[in-house]
Amino acid sequence: MNYFIVALSLFIITNTAFSQPMSEMKNSDAFIKKLTEHSKTLSTIESDFTQKKYLEILEETIISKGYFCFKKENRIRWEYLTPYKYLIIINNHKIQIRDDKKTNTFDSNSNKLFQSMNDMMSSCLKGDLTTLAKQYHIQYLENGTHYVVQMEPKTKQMKEYLKQMQLFFDKTDYSVAKIKMVEPSSDYTEISLINKKVNTPIADEKFVLR
Repeated sequence: MNYFIVALSLFIITNTAFSQPMSEMKNSDAFIKKLTEHSKTLSTIESDFTQKKYLEILEETIISKGYFCFKKENRIRWEYLTPYKYLIIINNHKIQIRDDKKTNTFDSNSNKLFQSMNDMMSSCLKGDLTTLAKQYHIQYLENGTHYVVQMEPKTKQMKEYLKQMQLFFDKTDYSVAKIKMVEPSSDYTEISLINKKVNTPIADEKFVLR
């Protein structure tokens, strides 16, 4: 199993509101400034999620549900609860993946792809576009309810895994509302964050795999 693809695919967020037509962002400088201000105040995110995986070769959509949380500086927990149990924990540079009773541990520093994935996931959640601009060509869009940052990877290595990504930020509070990842094959994954909570206490134990 390619764990880079699995972990990257986990990070895709959407709902029906995101199907609105998009246009070029009217004031991207003001958006970046507001997003930077928001990222400085963000300490935690906690949410349920529903994931939809679209594969061209399948006639039906694969749907999964689970729990997600993030805590500064770089701690992330993705926990699938149905229809199967699957867990990914990122704690700084340590990545742990549990599938059934089997656990795999990786050091993102030892692999450029894992390092890139780790940096991207953390930057997306914190709204840190400065870091992302080093690795992606960025276009700024918007619709009635969301600011949209559309990215295409610069490096040949990343292009093997990712064709395009869109980050959706809620216009009301600049929090991450969606990330959509399209693979080179044009298959894509979507995850809806539900009942999102921001800056609520999250125990450090959530990011330790036992």
